[in-house]
Amino acid sequence: SIESAVVKQTFYAMLPIYALTGGLALLSLNVMRRFTAGCILVLGLFSIISGLGFFTATDAPIRFFRAFAIESAVIMAGLFIAASYLGWIKDDNHA
Repeated sequence: SIESAVVKQTFYAMLPIYALTGGLALLSLNVMRRFTAGCILVLGLFSIISGLGFFTATDAPIRFFRAFAIESAVIMAGLFIAASYLGWIKDDNHA
């Protein structure tokens, strides 16, 4: 029941964020870890705030946005864990 234009726009809006995360993975794992932590916080807050009922269903497909925000936050959490693990492996003091 969700329009495909809304889905496309949402995916296209997230592509630069994922591209930036991938670029940060190549440049600096510490900056990537901070960026993903910030994304987790922002997406989590968006999911919580959108669930409080401030927006009506006619404004936008809120359920889709909440589900997409939670999914993106989980993906960012996985990237955060990966960056932490790779930073730990690169550090010589862990042995």
